Formats: sequence, C-alpha cells, structure tokens
Amino acid sequence: MTDPPFAPAHRLPVFVLALVAVEILTIANVFQFAVDFDCRATGAYGACMAVRNSLGRGMALLAVVALVPALRGLLSGLPPRRPGIWPGVQLAGVGLILLPALASGDFAATFRASLPVWGIGVILATTGTLLWLAPAAHWARLLRPACLAPIALAFAAPELLGLADGLWHGAALPDLTFALVATGLAQFGLVEVFPADRVIRLDDFAIEVAGPCSGMEGMALITALLATHVWIHRRGLRWPHAFALFPLAIAASLGLNALRIGGLVLIGARVSPELAVNGFHSHAGWLAFTLLAFALIALTRLAVLRADTGTRPPNATAALILPFVATMLAALAIDTFTPEPAAWYPLRAAVMLAALLPFAGTWVRLGAPSPHAIALGLVVGIGWLISEPSPAPVGSWVAVRLLGAVLLTPLVEEAFFRGYIQPRLIRAGVPPLLAVVIAAVLFGLLHGRWIAGSLAGAAFGVAALSRGRLADAFVAHAVANATLAAWALVTGEWSV
Repeated sequence: MTDPPFAPAHRLPVFVLALVAVEILTIANVFQFAVDFDCRATGAYGACMAVRNSLGRGMALLAVVALVPALRGLLSGLPPRRPGIWPGVQLAGVGLILLPALASGDFAATFRASLPVWGIGVILATTGTLLWLAPAAHWARLLRPACLAPIALAFAAPELLGLADGLWHGAALPDLTFALVATGLAQFGLVEVFPADRVIRLDDFAIEVAGPCSGMEGMALITALLATHVWIHRRGLRWPHAFALFPLAIAASLGLNALRIGGLVLIGARVSPELAVNGFHSHAGWLAFTLLAFALIALTRLAVLRADTGTRPPNATAALILPFVATMLAALAIDTFTPEPAAWYPLRAAVMLAALLPFAGTWVRLGAPSPHAIALGLVVGIGWLISEPSPAPVGSWVAVRLLGAVLLTPLVEEAFFRGYIQPRLIRAGVPPLLAVVIAAVLFGLLHGRWIAGSLAGAAFGVAALSRGRLADAFVAHAVANATLAAWALVTGEWSV
C-alpha cells in the first residue's frame, strides 16, 4: 500500500502549536482532576463553572478552527517570524494560570482572589502565543465577522450545551419518548404506565424515562458527526439533496433511543435485571449511535446523493476503515449483551483478526519503521504506567490478550486514526498539526483515560506525520502496549 498522503508541515511552527496543545491538556488535567473542590463552595458559582468549562471552550475552538476556512487560512498562511520576547510571555501566562491550583491548599477559599490572576494569565498566554506565531497585523484579520462569529460560538459552546441540557428537563421530548416506548411495549404483555412520573413497569421491572433518556444527546451527537462528514465530503455530494440526511438522522436517533429503552425493559423483566442495568443500559446507546453513524455514512455513497457518481473509494480506504468498524461493533455488542465482557475478549480478538486478514497484503507493504518510533513507544508506555501504576487484575486467555493488545489493536486503531482520519483531515484543508490533535482527541475519547489517551494519540500522530509513514505510528503504539503488557506479566496484573 502506498503510504497515506500527509501534507507537508513546514508551513506551521509545529513546535509552538504542539507546546500549546500540551499546555492545554496539562491545564485541563490539573483543574479537572488534580484540584478537588466544589464550585458551590467558592461563593462564585457562575465564575467557577466558567473556569471549569474552559476545556469545553478549547475543544469547540479547535473544531471551528478546523472547519472554518477563514480561520484555517490564518494558520496555514503564517509568515516567517522571529520569536523575540513572546515565548517568555506565553510561558509566564501559562504559569499564572496554573499558579492558583499549585499554590493553594484550600482552592475553594482562594477562588475569588485567583480570578484576576487567571485573567492576566489568559491574556498573557493568548497574546504570547499569537505574537510568537505571527505579527499583530496578521491577527487583525480575526476581527472580521467570518472569524469573530465562529470564535464567539466556540466560546459560548458550554452555555449552548447547557441550554440543550435544559431541554432534557422539558416535557415535550421526554413525553414523546415515553409514549413511543409505552406503545411498543404494550405488544409484549401487561405494561403499567404512570405518565405523570414517566414510569413504565413490565412484570417486576420498572424504569423512569427521565430527561437524559429523551435522546437529545444522541440527536445532537449524530447531527454533529453527520455535519462533519458532510462538510469533509461536500464537493462530492449533490446539493440540496444531501440536506435530507439531517431530518432522517434525527428521526432515526429518536426511534433507536425508544427501541433502546424498550429493550432495556424487556431484558430487565424477561431475561436479567443485572444484564439490563449493568450491560445493556450502559452500552446500547453507543451501539445504536455507531450503527446509525455507519448507516448514514453509507447513505452518502448512494448515487442520488453523489455529485461524482463515477467515484468510489479505493480499496486501500476499506483496509483502513473496515477493521475498526468491525472491532467497534464487536466490542459494543459484547459490552451490551454480556454481563462480563472481559470473559469474551477472545471473541473480540477473533473479530479483529478476521477483519484484518483480507487486507494482509496491505499490512505487509507498510515498510520498515523508524528507530525513533520504537523509542517513542517506550516513552508513551512508561508515561502511561507512571500516570496510573496500578492495573486491574489479570483475566484469562493471557496469550490472546497479548496478541490483541500488542499486535491487533495497534494495527486496527492506527489504520483508522492515523491512516484514515488524520490524512483525510489534511486533504480537506485542515492544517497538519491541527489534524494530529483532532485525531488524537478522538483516539483519546475511545479510551477510559481520555487525556492520557489523547497525549498518546498525539505522539503516534506526530510519528506518522514526521515521515508520512503509517508504520511508524503502528510500531510506536505496539511498543507502548508491549511495555504495558510486560509490566502486567511481571507484576501479575493486566491493564492494556
């Protein structure tokens, strides 16, 4: 297989933007996890929540920079620049942002006094970063409506999500979901319904269709995913025909959510309450979301929605995507329908192997990795162990787990995140380093510890970007997992 096409990164000061990404993740880690406090104890609840929501604002800003051409143009057209004093200003600002959390034993008590320090820190860090990258005249273009409007939207994202959260507690959507579930379950026996409380009982198992069960979150997520996919492939789609996918996505999400809740009641009443609560309830939503997402993406390939009806994705793309799709569906199905998913890991490994084998020639042609990729994998693995040195107990089938963790999982995940998503974003016009960060955050969200996972994903993304070879990312990931596996075998524990 020809190595994935990566756009050259020389047009961006990679070091500066990589440093900013690390700083943002560090700040988020400190204020989300290292500092233990309740916003209600600060006496400034609104300001405290605004600070806590900074990570959400940063992620939303990252998204609009990736999607808005005017903002992408500012980053991709950076002129040559001597740094001057601005690196020091930037680092001083970051230091001030972290100072209240590191200097105070009772963070809640000193929160009000810390607000001016944060304000100065944010101003210094932002100004230092921008002027480190380019002169003020370059950034004057941010004042144009095409730039200001999406930036304002990104900064208001947490509040907008809060408004959406308020819709969960309104009556209309939960009542509609309740009515759909009650009507469907009436076909399976005597169902007791209590509309005032939105409670449904079948046999001895009862559930409440509360606000978050309304499906609002799923509809928002599927709309955002579809919008991103449609934007990336906008030149190959027929307009306005493609807009029909959005009401279809929302209606399907609402219907699948009602089926999920109905299935929960049936499993709890007729099969196993434990499986319903601890398995199906936790994962059925993600399984439905994943299936719907893949179905919508498949619909965009229909001739009626294509402007380039003669174009079809190359076989190489199938090699990068299909193993990940199969693996995710297998994992979600196992988590949804089995009370002890860990015991079914051999089945998951078998699905990965079966999905990879048809593309064996592709993996053989990846080429030799760089020695730096091996060193990078060791660093990532050791860093992961340092951040969480106490793995969970070992399960059975250790040999299968080793095969899956050290070989199969890295190949499946790197093919998708660094072989498909990252270069696809670059070809769509996203600056290379920003594409690395986006793919890394998506990779991190797939893992339980998303900040550590995002940092690891960023390392693998840089490995792939540096030489344009997927083999480097795969080997770095494999070595990192092998390091964790070696630790697990030596200590008698398992966490890969």
